[in-house]
Amino acid sequence: MRKIDELVQDAWVGNYDFKLGNTQIEYGVLLLHGNVIARKTGNKNLFISLAGWNTQTTRSRINAILPYGFVIKCKKGKPYLNDVELDCTKWYTIHYSEVLEVAEECE
Repeated sequence: MRKIDELVQDAWVGNYDFKLGNTQIEYGVLLLHGNVIARKTGNKNLFISLAGWNTQTTRSRINAILPYGFVIKCKKGKPYLNDVELDCTKWYTIHYSEVLEVAEECE
């Protein structure tokens, strides 16, 4: 894990705001280049999206905050969360009970 990913993870778990370069956490929202790529809610749901950018950096920032047992990887140019193929433009909900589903919307 890169140093910036460790800092992101610390801020996310510690519930404090953080900004370094192109990465920012503010009020439980993770942004990369101004795009929202993750949001957590009070009921322990995590919403994630590649925001249309299936890049190593985007996957790395999201991986830094994913619960144990979850990882986003790229296989043959397509992103996968564990073994589930992701659409780069959609939001996904991760319940801490290890359930993945497409989010209807994320506000």
